[in-house]
Formats: sequence, structure tokens, C-alpha cells
Amino acid sequence: MSTKQILGLLGSALLFFGSFLPVVTGIFGMTQSFFQVSALGGPLIFLLAVVSTLLAFQKKYGGLVVTGVAALLLISLVYVLTNYQLKSSSGFGALLTGTMQMCWFSVKWSK
Repeated sequence: MSTKQILGLLGSALLFFGSFLPVVTGIFGMTQSFFQVSALGGPLIFLLAVVSTLLAFQKKYGGLVVTGVAALLLISLVYVLTNYQLKSSSGFGALLTGTMQMCWFSVKWSK
């Protein structure tokens, strides 16, 4: 297995597992996965992970760039839309505005 193929498989594994991990963390330990935050975004990220895995096994690295850019754009879009929805809502959403964190962007490594 080449280095490019291993990196492609690692990237698709990160997309696969990341689609099920908490994306938004609010007060009182409330978490939501990518499937709960975006009804369309979660399945699309999962589909991109499957397509990326197939492309990595077939050694079509140009397609991996396309799926990687598509995943990055989709995650960025969901981030912006989630922030906008929380800031424009009243009630509990307004309470979460100051405490929302995107978990993928604030990962802490510990030993």
C-alpha cells in the first residue's frame, strides 16, 4: 500500500467516524451529532466517506481531492448555518449562542 493510499483511507475513516461524533456541544453537556444538526449533511458526509474509501482502494487520488473539498465545503456550510440559526432564534437557542462549540474544531489531544 502506498503512502497516498494510506492517507486516503485515513481521511475517509475520519469522515466516517466524524459523522457520528458530537459536532455541537452546548450547556449542561448537551451534544448533537452531525446527523442531528443537519438532516442532509450527516448522510452526505457518510456518503462522501464511502466514496472516498472506494476511490482510495482504486488509487484514484484526483477523486479524493474532490471528495475532500466537498466535505470541507459541506462542514463549513453546516457550521455557518448552525451559528446563524442559533443566533437568530429566541429562547433556548439564544441561551446556547455564547456556549456553542464546534467539537471538530476544538479537539484537545491528551497523553
